[in-house]
Amino acid sequence: MNHRKFFSLILGIILLTHLVISPVIAVTPRWMNTQRVIVELTYDAAIAKFEIKIIGMSGTTKIDNVDIKFYRISDNDEDLIAQWDDLSTLGTQFIFRNEVDGVQPGYTYRLAFTADVHRNGTVESLDTYDERTY
Repeated sequence: MNHRKFFSLILGIILLTHLVISPVIAVTPRWMNTQRVIVELTYDAAIAKFEIKIIGMSGTTKIDNVDIKFYRISDNDEDLIAQWDDLSTLGTQFIFRNEVDGVQPGYTYRLAFTADVHRNGTVESLDTYDERTY
């Protein structure tokens, strides 16, 4: 084996090894006013169950303008199944739990929300979702 092929082989092995053993780094949003966001969508016997928790940093005075939408995704179309608009709470935590009956299996469902978190005279807007196929 000539030197060029040998070095190419070694370089390939090094690159492959690096890709295999490199840790996967998850990108987590960094917020100024928000400590944590939990969005959970579960499915049990044709019932979709939702939980959304928004936990503000210390000093959060209110969480408002919370709009929650539940969609069925099919062929890249979003069909709105249910929505809850303009929800709010005073203090550092917003918690929403609900469910929708009659959810059909074989589709992808999305629970999405937007909200504003108020802290120390600033407002931070959130926009996130959880998506599952059942």
